[in-house]
Amino acid sequence: MENYVNLICTAILAITSVVNVLLLLYQINSNRQDEAKKFWYKVSINSDDLSNCTGYFNRIISIIENNQKRNDKLLAYKDEFKNIRNFFSKTIFFDEDMKNKLDEFIYECEQECMINDNIKKEDINHMLWIILKSLYSFELNSYKDFNIKYNLQK
Repeated sequence: MENYVNLICTAILAITSVVNVLLLLYQINSNRQDEAKKFWYKVSINSDDLSNCTGYFNRIISIIENNQKRNDKLLAYKDEFKNIRNFFSKTIFFDEDMKNKLDEFIYECEQECMINDNIKKEDINHMLWIILKSLYSFELNSYKDFNIKYNLQK
């Protein structure tokens, strides 16, 4: 009887050891993924300098301030928002969810510019602020769970 108890205890210890090793491997893998995400974020977003993105929004402001025909404005908006989407497209390599959320928000911004004839410089700056604030929050959150927590309404 004592042999069976020892055998059961040994089996439980062996199973516990295997579970501990698996949990440790999962944690190491998770940490590597987080480090990789941080690296690629810094390489693809920060090294390309966010001033490029700011420049696209400044060009949208200049489109608003120029007296152009409506068709020309719409085409110019389309080009600039395409540039913004392209700027953030490389995020798909390390966070597909982030890319999708950015695309969704940029699409909303584009629609707002296309529909609203009376859009102002402040509205465009607010759009840029939302993106920059979301990126900053992403960094503060250890590059996890990117969210755009703000809407276009001020």
